[in-house]
Amino acid sequence: MCLDMKIKNLKNTSGIGYKSFAKDGRMLIFPYRRGIVKLNKWLKAIPIKLPFCKEPLKPSYSSGFHIYCEVEDAKSELIMWREDVVRKVMYRKARILGLQDGKEVIVADEIKVLPLK
Repeated sequence: MCLDMKIKNLKNTSGIGYKSFAKDGRMLIFPYRRGIVKLNKWLKAIPIKLPFCKEPLKPSYSSGFHIYCEVEDAKSELIMWREDVVRKVMYRKARILGLQDGKEVIVADEIKVLPLK
């Protein structure tokens, strides 16, 4: 997952958005199968190298959680990224607002996946 375009830098913004996850039984799994998601706890993004994001049209930025601003946009990505569910998340330390596949996405350093009610 890479931004296609950076709209603007953000200054330590927080809020609520939506993120897709894979499921393994009752557990949520991060994209690219990078670990089990702990619910209702603040999670920090682990810096990873994103060599596939260095195409000419891709912006250069440090990795983080990609959070969709609209639930319908997150749902439309389920098939593309082979994920299973969309969950509401709180985010903080957001750094970038950008476009990913034509949809607004926030890149943040920390998220909290909210439990289902």
